[in-house]
Amino acid sequence: MAYEKIGTIEDVSKIQFDKHIIVNGSVDKAGWMWHMGGMFKKKGNEIVFQNEYGMSTKVKCGELDLTILRKINRVQ
Repeated sequence: MAYEKIGTIEDVSKIQFDKHIIVNGSVDKAGWMWHMGGMFKKKGNEIVFQNEYGMSTKVKCGELDLTILRKINRVQ
């Protein structure tokens, strides 16, 4: 599977909620996501990234560093 970069998210103001995306990077500087599908959600006063498997990671302001990807088909 191949991917291409289509954007970045480095600030919470750039987050689109409840829209499925694929990302590389970190939302908290502690964990790393590699080609991870999921979406941002608001839970009370918090923002979380919930992956395709239902696991959530709390977004920490100032510690957001993501590349947004899209799957591409390679012709061989």
